[in-house]
Amino acid sequence: MIQPVLLLLLMAAMSSPVFGTEISVLEGTSVTLVCRYLGDIKLETCWGRSCGIFHCTDPIMEDQSKYKINAEVGTVDLTILKLQPTDGGSYCCRVNVPGWFNDLKQFYSLRVVKGCVRDLLDEVHFLGNNIANQPFTTENASQCRQECIKNDRCQYFNFFDENTGRIVHRNNCFLKVSTGDSPEITIQHLQHATSGYSLRNCSGKVTYSAKKYSLVPEKKNWTEVHEYCRQHYTNLSIVHTEEDWKAIQYSLGNFSGDVWIGLHRSDPNEKWKWSDGEDFMFFNWEKGFGVHNVPHDCVLSTSSHWQPVACKTPRQYMCQQVRHGNGTTEKEYELMPGPKMQQDAVTDCRTIKGRELASICNQKEQEAFDELTTEDTCIGLENNNTLWEWSNREPFQQWEHNMGDGNCVQLNSDRKWTPKDCSNQCAFICYGDERPLNTTGDLTIPVTPETISPTSTGPPSIKTSTTTPTTLLPTTTNGQSTTTPTTTTNGQSTITLTTTTNGQSTTTLTTTTNGQSTTTPPTTTNGPSTTSPPTTTIGQSTTPPTSTSSGQLTSLGPTSPDRKPTSSPSITTSPLHPDYLHYLNESKSWINALKFCKSRHSNLVHITNQTVQADLIQLLANVELPCGGVWIGLERSIFEWSAPWLWTSGDVNKVVKYREWHSCFPLNPINYHCGKMVRVGNGELKWLDASCHQELTFICQDLH
Repeated sequence: MIQPVLLLLLMAAMSSPVFGTEISVLEGTSVTLVCRYLGDIKLETCWGRSCGIFHCTDPIMEDQSKYKINAEVGTVDLTILKLQPTDGGSYCCRVNVPGWFNDLKQFYSLRVVKGCVRDLLDEVHFLGNNIANQPFTTENASQCRQECIKNDRCQYFNFFDENTGRIVHRNNCFLKVSTGDSPEITIQHLQHATSGYSLRNCSGKVTYSAKKYSLVPEKKNWTEVHEYCRQHYTNLSIVHTEEDWKAIQYSLGNFSGDVWIGLHRSDPNEKWKWSDGEDFMFFNWEKGFGVHNVPHDCVLSTSSHWQPVACKTPRQYMCQQVRHGNGTTEKEYELMPGPKMQQDAVTDCRTIKGRELASICNQKEQEAFDELTTEDTCIGLENNNTLWEWSNREPFQQWEHNMGDGNCVQLNSDRKWTPKDCSNQCAFICYGDERPLNTTGDLTIPVTPETISPTSTGPPSIKTSTTTPTTLLPTTTNGQSTTTPTTTTNGQSTITLTTTTNGQSTTTLTTTTNGQSTTTPPTTTNGPSTTSPPTTTIGQSTTPPTSTSSGQLTSLGPTSPDRKPTSSPSITTSPLHPDYLHYLNESKSWINALKFCKSRHSNLVHITNQTVQADLIQLLANVELPCGGVWIGLERSIFEWSAPWLWTSGDVNKVVKYREWHSCFPLNPINYHCGKMVRVGNGELKWLDASCHQELTFICQDLH
């Protein structure tokens, strides 16, 4: 017979998440975090911001103005009143079970947001009052949210997927509302449940990071370039808007050859798709619609789907305004009062410069549209000679009049889109959208410190000390590419940056580290000379050099105003190395830091050799690290005390070989499963084990 304590542990192991249940809650509301345990005896319990090794760290005490704790047999729930941004972060419930290492822990990661929560919260169950006696049956959580939006009373919802243990609840959608004077929700971790909020109070805005386009002057077929861009950037170039098109032309500079872009199809009878899998034209037809029948030349969006209608019938309509700036593009929808016929609606929207009848180019925009209405609403899609087109001409396109027969698309020398045989070999354009577009036209091909670009045509690398590998920084301008050797001798490090443009004179930046400042000589490139600002390292501020050549301005560092990150955390990048490292000055748990990095097509930093460690020293030279340290991409299994430390890919080939462990390592070989970096007394950076729920700043490393 299994002992009660052991049974309790088994149940907890099956139900409790490893890193905690992530939830988003509106500012000003109240939330109850549920913590349950089995048994008929009341056990000692506590809530804290961290559970600690043997007891709650900084335990939360009941305070009727802020915290309420309901502790009964089998239950210890924490209610947090009138949530503020400072209430965000980790929470841990600890149940003290008799015996060694038997304590049960339930973790929550709380995010406090303003006004609009679009997140779908996995493995989260919202307890509360159901609005309807019977649940809805929907295919997924997104459809459940649409049911919530349509119901004026619904505040949030629960959806149970097809794997739910109780058959009666499979694919069921429950609409819920809080009770009492103040808005309050009760949240519990539950596998196979997905929850979320009504979007009725959301803004109808969609924000995109600008794309950074880079010309790669190697000749490859379409399949090869697609794979190359996915490995080294984000993807092969995508052109959604005229702004994208202008940026691509700017990145091409004086390059006159043909280049691949990311538009392709599997055969002539299939739809054109972009390299990320999106259709060239997004259609969201209601089942059975989409076939053009005169006079149904216009389109309604209703309940998240489209249907053709007659243009001359007056209806409610939606306008949109697209704004560019600060490294982002924002599309904002505006629901207009009063019904109008299609052409009158187009004219009315255009009474304000830059405003158009609404287009919906992807599912993200459909959801933002639905935040304002799910009623019958005219959009700017019209049928023109059997083709559906947006009145504002989205998506932007520049087809050659005499289109070819191929299934992959090139830009020809006239900058027209031309289908070609996908096996043809030509140069190509990649894009990266993890950072805003550098509108200076930087054509630098990014590489990691362990990689040398195969297109480099510059001088051979200089022989270096055996203790520090050489790092090459390639700069490509107008089809030319040079490499930058890094020389390390007797502890001194010299970096020489050379830019070659149209065979003209070059810019050379020499940096000597070890606490010494550097200067940058003037640059002369096919025109008037320019002087780059001085650069200092190790404890001094830095300014990246720029050079002007043939009307092109090439920015070599990440501190250009056009390259400010769009995310809320403050970001620091290395000025004298490829900008593949980013210090995020915002505290998160290890798993949340990892998720943040991956959302930007990067990862928590892998320090696999001395070069990366040296780049981190350079990156953090001017950063005052928190006393707790900074997260890096180290982890180990929680199920084996002797499990090896790995970099975050989890691949056995990522077992830690190069090491910079602190002399105090390991601090806690039983409970600490994530890795951080701390600054020691002499200024060196060393690694330590830590609790994965600790909230620290962190460093992301680009995947390319």
